[in-house]
Amino acid sequence: MSWEYLLLFVALPIVIVAVIVATLASRRRAPAGRLTRFESFATSLVGAGAMLAALLSAVSLVSNAVVTFTYDPSIVTDMPYTSGELAPPVLDGSDVVIASGFSSAWIEVAGLPMSSRWLFYIELALPSLATFAISAAVWWLALALLRERPFTRALPNLLGIAAISIMVGGMGSQLAGAFARTSVVEYLGVQQLTGHDGVNPPGGFAYLALNLDASPIGWALSLALVAAAFQIGVRLQRETDLLV
Repeated sequence: MSWEYLLLFVALPIVIVAVIVATLASRRRAPAGRLTRFESFATSLVGAGAMLAALLSAVSLVSNAVVTFTYDPSIVTDMPYTSGELAPPVLDGSDVVIASGFSSAWIEVAGLPMSSRWLFYIELALPSLATFAISAAVWWLALALLRERPFTRALPNLLGIAAISIMVGGMGSQLAGAFARTSVVEYLGVQQLTGHDGVNPPGGFAYLALNLDASPIGWALSLALVAAAFQIGVRLQRETDLLV
């Protein structure tokens, strides 16, 4: 990816949206503003980046749906595959390579069932939805900072939704991907693809391969604590406003 592409399609839109956000927010800012111009622009830049990320996530949801449900044949990637053969062939002449093999493969399948397509789409859609939720929360926080009112009632709710979306998106995407590839094995024939037919030695595609990464749970819990902290801030700000 060239720097001209990054400047034209990433940096320039973020700067333009940042200027628009700063202009709109400056009209609604509380009278006793405390942010400097640099802080306002930096916050606007973050908010603009969040808006762009949310837009790209929405576009990704639509484009992935078009590819997943309309293209035929379907290309299935990251199919777990085990083989005792040396791979790739360019390593045959090496004296230091003791053994090698394929751990995954891609296949092109015609007439993939709709249930499998839905699983593959869920695998792609859940992370995009999580990105959209996080981007919305960041954009809302940036706008609240620009208005000098960071502790709003809606922000803890948005952060809570983002925390749930991170957990569901991270874990659900892994589960959906694993079961989607299992459905492909079932569609093409379990014995034929896995090699467990009682005659040939074991070797082929795995029926079910699932290596769960629990990091989304940790990120979700961390963000939930941030949401709780903002909820306390909302309550304190409400009490302060009542005293004033």
